[in-house]
Amino acid sequence: MSEGAEQALAIANLKARYCATADLAASDPDQARTTLATIFAPDFVGDYGMGRLIGAQAITDFLCTAIAGNSAWLLHMLHSPRILIDGDRATGDWTVLVKLKRCSSGAIDTVMGRYSDVFSPHTPGMADRASDLHPHRPSMKDKRIMAHRFSGKTVLVTGSAGGLGRAHALAFAGDGAHLILADINEAGLAESQALIEAGGGTASIHRVDMGQESDIQAFAATILLAHERLDVLINNAGLHAGEIARGFFGLGMAKWQHFFAVNTFGPLLLAEALRPALARAKGVIINKCSMAS
Repeated sequence: MSEGAEQALAIANLKARYCATADLAASDPDQARTTLATIFAPDFVGDYGMGRLIGAQAITDFLCTAIAGNSAWLLHMLHSPRILIDGDRATGDWTVLVKLKRCSSGAIDTVMGRYSDVFSPHTPGMADRASDLHPHRPSMKDKRIMAHRFSGKTVLVTGSAGGLGRAHALAFAGDGAHLILADINEAGLAESQALIEAGGGTASIHRVDMGQESDIQAFAATILLAHERLDVLINNAGLHAGEIARGFFGLGMAKWQHFFAVNTFGPLLLAEALRPALARAKGVIINKCSMAS
């Protein structure tokens, strides 16, 4: 492994420690504070969307009191489209998706966005701790690590008007891919497209009802005309909870058929229809399922 790659791995590992410690804050705040003291530099300055935080104590209090004291973590996903090594400094760019449950009301909040961290080997805190993960600290050299791994590739995500589908789309867009977004929720699709384009990415949006074979076939035909190759298909769309989860009896054949059409048959039909483009790219199909389904 090259020196630049080792430093990038150290930074990624440190960021993983930070996320794990943030998750720990709700159940063991004392241990979380101890660990965070080894992560943040004394001269930390940051803004997590709730006001400027100055100093290691400020960010520690924010995570352990403002967040963990009032909410429970339900989901904490972080993706890095790029770690840039530039001389004696490094920058990590992150795409984040968080779901929190408010302790007082039980309301679910979703936070989605991007931010960056700066690391330096000559100051205490994050960079020194990152290099401590390797006994012999490599020197930082001008090198791009993990930058735009999907540049020139095309990724299709169903159910991408929000939630995990949007998070998948943002992550691939951050890696340089062109996104094809499909959902029945047109307003949500437009929001996802706007977020991708705001970050410098490209995306097309398509209203598709995954429970209707005619919709699926028409959508696939449109994609095959526009794209010779499809590198990744993520079958993320699906129905969950609702009446199906509340009781087994009395729902009727129509509801069960619709449920299985969207969750099971729709993804199979879409993958089959897009097979020519996937085959040309030697692409990947990712089918998702959930216990909630």
